[in-house]
Amino acid sequence: MSRKLLVTVGGLMLFLSLLLLGGVWDAESQGPGDVPALPIVTSATNAVGIGDYVAAEAYAVPAGEDPAEQPLVALIMPYGIYPAMNVMSIDDFVQPELAVEGFTLEWSLEAPEGANPELVEGTVAIFRADVEGEYNLTLTATDEAGTSASTTWTVWATTYVGVGGLAGGAPEFPECGICHTNTGRAWYSTAHASVMMRGLDGEDEFGEFHAEFLPYYTTGFNNLDGADAGGFDDVWATTDWTVPAEMMDGNYSALVADYPQLAAMSGVQCEACHGPGASHPTSVAEGPARIGTGLEYGTCAQCHASEAFGPAAQQWELSGHADKTAQAFWYPIGD
Repeated sequence: MSRKLLVTVGGLMLFLSLLLLGGVWDAESQGPGDVPALPIVTSATNAVGIGDYVAAEAYAVPAGEDPAEQPLVALIMPYGIYPAMNVMSIDDFVQPELAVEGFTLEWSLEAPEGANPELVEGTVAIFRADVEGEYNLTLTATDEAGTSASTTWTVWATTYVGVGGLAGGAPEFPECGICHTNTGRAWYSTAHASVMMRGLDGEDEFGEFHAEFLPYYTTGFNNLDGADAGGFDDVWATTDWTVPAEMMDGNYSALVADYPQLAAMSGVQCEACHGPGASHPTSVAEGPARIGTGLEYGTCAQCHASEAFGPAAQQWELSGHADKTAQAFWYPIGD
């Protein structure tokens, strides 16, 4: 099968999955309006919305001939990869084989007070960040000789604040644009910023806008039952806004005028890639910034694994760069 055909099939699978109604982790996933339940899509960022799912893949590097010089190394890689996590229920997720044989894995999770996350263990560890706070996921990899190594990945669950200024006026604290002034101004001129406006006003280059596009055209939209992180779907649920029957000029300005809080979460904003930022402004001076700063493949794949919005994610998956045993995945590597 050619790569082009594989990419086409992948896009068709995503489109069909968006038409399905189903449960997520044995709990019905109902969302506002006409948007169906969405398959589980995890990001590669370490800042997530309250109620989001987090997935991490284990990897281990064997010790070299001189373990003192090249010790065994355990690595956690954020698992934000389509289509492997593109399931309606965690029960449907098929654990991948560990890329390097000869290791046993042990996962543990330290969650904030009041949290009750169920930890699914395997090559990929999965949990739901059910309350706000810090989650520390630890992997211990042990080789056949009994030598072990551990590593920890810290994830923060919080709420969305928006970039600010989309509904008129200047950004206000703690919106992103209040501190990141120049970056915010540059973002306003991007296609990510205007995608919702173009869709509602009938100027979308991807075709006629439908409610199913909202997860890709807004910020913080997941449609998960029990998740309330202040994303577009959460704000939408508190309003009587409906997707216009006809996409025409003036629809977006009406959204801004009549539902300014909802419009404030429209477009693909900073937090769509970096994760929700409510914990970020007050944490900068204290230590970890509590915001995602990486631009790993899984960050972009949240949306761009859909062929309708560009097949770059599938193309990467079919390349040597996606093969964890290949030099193209690891090189260059070092300090």
